[in-house]
Amino acid sequence: MKAQDKIKIAEARLKAAELRVRAADMDTNRAAHIRQAETPAYDGQAEVCVGKAGQIGARAEHLRAEADLITARAESEVQDA
Repeated sequence: MKAQDKIKIAEARLKAAELRVRAADMDTNRAAHIRQAETPAYDGQAEVCVGKAGQIGARAEHLRAEADLITARAESEVQDA
């Protein structure tokens, strides 16, 4: 494997890692919304928090999938070259 190929894969992995860190941060935020839904401060807050937690969870999964795709594309391009 050429040095350029190794650099390309490393850059892709770095970008993917950054996305996974953002996803982990979203997981923490999602958990906070779920905890708040368990002890709502006002009527209707539980529904709002559960809905928001679902949105945050979906976005985190999207980021993880994007990270996997970035890594797979870089590795595939290197193998095809």
